[in-house]
Amino acid sequence: MGLRYTFGSLFDPFVGFPFLDPIMSQSPRSARNTGIAVLVLLLVAAAAYLWWRQLPGRVEDGCSLHERRCSAPVPGGGRVMLGIEPRPLRYGPSWKMTVSFEETAAEKVEVDFTGLDAPTSYNRVALAAAKDGAFEGEAALPWCGFEPMEWQATLLLGSGDQRRSVPFVLSTDPAARPRSEARKELARAPGGGMAMLRGADGPFGREQMQGYATVLFFGYLRTPAHCPQPFAAIDGALAKLSADERARVRAVMITLDTEGDAPARLQPELQAKHGPNYRLVTGADADLIGAARLYGAAFVRRLPDPDGKPRIDHSTVYSIVDPTGRLVGQLAVPNPERLAVELRKALGAGAAAPVAK
Repeated sequence: MGLRYTFGSLFDPFVGFPFLDPIMSQSPRSARNTGIAVLVLLLVAAAAYLWWRQLPGRVEDGCSLHERRCSAPVPGGGRVMLGIEPRPLRYGPSWKMTVSFEETAAEKVEVDFTGLDAPTSYNRVALAAAKDGAFEGEAALPWCGFEPMEWQATLLLGSGDQRRSVPFVLSTDPAARPRSEARKELARAPGGGMAMLRGADGPFGREQMQGYATVLFFGYLRTPAHCPQPFAAIDGALAKLSADERARVRAVMITLDTEGDAPARLQPELQAKHGPNYRLVTGADADLIGAARLYGAAFVRRLPDPDGKPRIDHSTVYSIVDPTGRLVGQLAVPNPERLAVELRKALGAGAAAPVAK
C-alpha cells in the first residue's frame, strides 16, 4: 500500500496493468527506487522520441509524395515542404517540384536524386525562386528500371555560405511506403572523358568526338516501352537546329546490350531511321562501367525475359560534350527544346574543326 499512497498520483491511472504488478507488490523503499528508475526511463524514452521526430529529414509519418506534399524539419529550426506533380510519380516524364518553408527560408534550393537500391545517374537540379519565398522547377528520374525502387530526394538549402540538407525518401511504387533510411553522402558531379569503346568503324574514343558537340547517352535498342525513350527527345532537338548546326552534332548511344546491339550491323539501321548524326558504340563490361563512371551513370543487369530479351536497369540522362571533349552539361528531363539549347551552347564553347568521318 505504501507505493499506492507515495506514488499514487503517478501510477493510479495504470492500476490493473500487469506490467506494474511487480512494482506495486514491493516494499515502499524498493518501490520508490524502482518507480524513480521507471520514471527516468520513461523520460529518456520520451526525449529520444521527440529528438528522433526532429531529426533532419524525418518526414512526417505516413506521408507519401505520390499522394500529397510532405514536410520535414530543417537543421536549425523550421520546416520545409516538398510537393511533386503530377501524382502518382513515374519514371521518365518530367515533374513539377515545389518547395516552401515554415519559420525558415533559403536563398537557393537544389534537389539531388540518389537511388537507394542501386547506383543511379548523377542528377541534381536547381529550382527557381517563386512567390512567397517558395521555389519551383522541373525534374525527372532519368532511369529505366524493371523493379520498384526507393530513391532519396535531398533538398540542398543555401543561405549565404551555409548549406543545409533535408532528405526525403520515396518509392517508385505508389502503393509502397519507403523502408530505407536516408543516406548522408551525395554523389559527386562527373567529370566526363572517354573510355575506349568500339563502334561500327573500329575503336571509338575522344578522337572520334573531337570537333563535334555530342549528346551521349546509355541504353540499348530493345529497351521496353515503359522506359524513357531517348530518340524522340534527340530527334526533336536536332530538328530545331539549323542544317549547319546539325552537321556539327553527334548523338552517341553507348549500348549496354553487348551481344544484341552489334554496331557494325545495327548502326546503318539506326541512321536510316533517325538520321546520320547517330553513332552506336559498346564495349566489354569493364569498359562500359568505366564510361558510366565518367558520366555519373550506372546500369544493373537482370535476368533476361523468357523470350531472351535483355532486362537492364540503366541511366537515361543526356550528357552534353563540347567540341574539345569537355563535359559541359547534363539533362535529366527529355525536353527537345532544352536539349537544343544545350547543344547550341556546346557548339559555341569549342572552336575545334570537325573531324572528317
